Amino acid sequence: MYIPYQNKICVPAQFLFESGIIQSKGTYDTLRNRGHIKVERSGFDKTRTLINAKEMRPDIRQKVESILGAPGDIAKLKLVQFIEWSKEAETYYTTYRYNDDTPLPEETIHEYIITANILNAIHHLVTEEFARIKITKGQMWENIANACQNLDPSVYPHKLPANARRLQAKFREFHKNSLKSLIHKNFGNEFSVKLTTAAKEWALARWCNQVNRCANLAQLHAEFNEIAAENGWKQVDDEKTFYNFIHAPEIQPLWYAHRHGEKAADEAFGYQHTTILPTRRDSLWYSDGTKLNFYFRDENGTMQTAWVYEVMDAYSDVLLGFNVSKKTENFSDQYKAYKMAIQFAGHRPYEIKFDNQGGHKKLVASEFFAKITRLSIRTQPYNGKSKTIESAFGRFQRQIMKRCWFFTGQNVTAHTRESKANMEFIMANQKNLPTYEEAIQAYTELREVWNHAKHHQTGLPRIEMYQNSHNERTPAIDTWDMVNLFWVWHSRGEKLQPLTFTPGGISFELNKQKFEYMVYDEDGMPDMDFIDKSVDKKFFVKYDPEMMDEIYLYERDHGGERFVTNAKLKLSIHRATQDQTDGENSFIKSVELKKKQHRLERFNAMESILENHGIAAWQLGFNTPKVKGIKTKVKKTTKTAEAVEVVDFDKTISNLTQNDIYDDF
Repeated sequence: MYIPYQNKICVPAQFLFESGIIQSKGTYDTLRNRGHIKVERSGFDKTRTLINAKEMRPDIRQKVESILGAPGDIAKLKLVQFIEWSKEAETYYTTYRYNDDTPLPEETIHEYIITANILNAIHHLVTEEFARIKITKGQMWENIANACQNLDPSVYPHKLPANARRLQAKFREFHKNSLKSLIHKNFGNEFSVKLTTAAKEWALARWCNQVNRCANLAQLHAEFNEIAAENGWKQVDDEKTFYNFIHAPEIQPLWYAHRHGEKAADEAFGYQHTTILPTRRDSLWYSDGTKLNFYFRDENGTMQTAWVYEVMDAYSDVLLGFNVSKKTENFSDQYKAYKMAIQFAGHRPYEIKFDNQGGHKKLVASEFFAKITRLSIRTQPYNGKSKTIESAFGRFQRQIMKRCWFFTGQNVTAHTRESKANMEFIMANQKNLPTYEEAIQAYTELREVWNHAKHHQTGLPRIEMYQNSHNERTPAIDTWDMVNLFWVWHSRGEKLQPLTFTPGGISFELNKQKFEYMVYDEDGMPDMDFIDKSVDKKFFVKYDPEMMDEIYLYERDHGGERFVTNAKLKLSIHRATQDQTDGENSFIKSVELKKKQHRLERFNAMESILENHGIAAWQLGFNTPKVKGIKTKVKKTTKTAEAVEVVDFDKTISNLTQNDIYDDF
């Protein structure tokens, strides 16, 4: 190793022996006596003999430099030799805080530690090494300044001045104030002025004003200075003061929601879980509705878009089931999409995730999700990051759907040029747009392309991943399961809605279409007995939305819903005889006959009860009115009574007034 001595660079004589450059004491003495090496200091006691590293025979010097390298500058040599890592400086700058609890930047911490290490080395040189060297102070500081600037910046990053006098002043300040002297005055101060607590609160409130918005920081700066004097605040010279305050990490989350919306704030600052996707098929299904990004031409030739509801397997990204409609997603779309997914998979999913919008509340009320899966979980609304299906559908749009010229482009939140549609071309070709049915067919084919394309992580076709996977916790579906799964309760939102039975049957609306049902007997005639017993009763109704020809009626008691009977679509008949078919005519006559028989049976049953108690009308000397519209015998009485006409009885009754009745009495 090189050692500085009296402004000269030397090597210990011991090094020459240990490195094998000089083999023996005799050789050493010969070289010294002949002037091939120059001894700068003779060794005695514990002092080492030093040999001038530059005044050697060329071959000896070459051997020394091959081991130690070129000796270089004496001042630089001295400086590097004495630079040591200061644990005290590391602890001080790492734990230093300004503005209450703000640490220094990592890069600044490293720079300050290195600078402190260099200044400590300079202190050792000045007080120990250069004190024994015959050199002026001016020359000494020039050498030290040069040595500082020649240090490798990648190893010793510092900002010490290159000027010798300024470096000397910096050294004196460091010697006086220690480590604190290196911290820049801007740390802990907000540039030209430190905002008071009240000033900060005003600036934050003004920046967050959602009605009288602050357009930019320049406006905030100007308005602050206008009111500064009356509030006892100092005026701010630099707009950057407000930038540093408003964009401080601890301040930005406070105003972000008021400037950009709470959803944007949550995406920017809200905690996000790191999740691992499923390892097998049917562990998790996602479902969501979105705009079908295809333009189509309706019956009037107008350009329109539609909606699609998709069910996707999270493991493989396979699109399992879907339904397209011209209006926004509803109960029917979701029901049909899940039914297709179950049929495609042949298994129930272990878990499904869905949002709480559209017709999902109706599916929840009908216990649809509870029947098809072990777990049904609502995703957070307005949180696209929690929906894997939204990410997958975005890739489906970018990679597959945009191949079609009638692609609408991605959602408005997408900003790239490639995510937009070529509206000039589309508008010029409105007449060439596909029909609604053609658009659905194109979408169906593209779904197949997606399912057979390679998965973005495994590189395997998605459908192959799905079909080759097995989930032992998801049971297979059979025919009876399909029946039980896809019958749903009639409900309003999440609450089951009972329906009132009337003489005309039971009716309700589904997707703005009215359905009427009647309970029929074994002969296909209205069940008169059931009608008698059920008018004004409330029933809970269960049905298959895709097969509305039959419904089940239930009553609720302490044990839950109890099945009563089934009802079928009510037969509608023409009012005009001219329009009636032979079948309708026969049905009308059969119903009327059964209706009259039932009326008579019902009437006679009550008469029998009255007679058993001796209070029938004829037993009290009065006439018993005939059952209107039905020819039958009238029981004789012990008193004379007037006959009651039955011809046009209903019409006569409808024309009576209170006065007519009063006159009769």
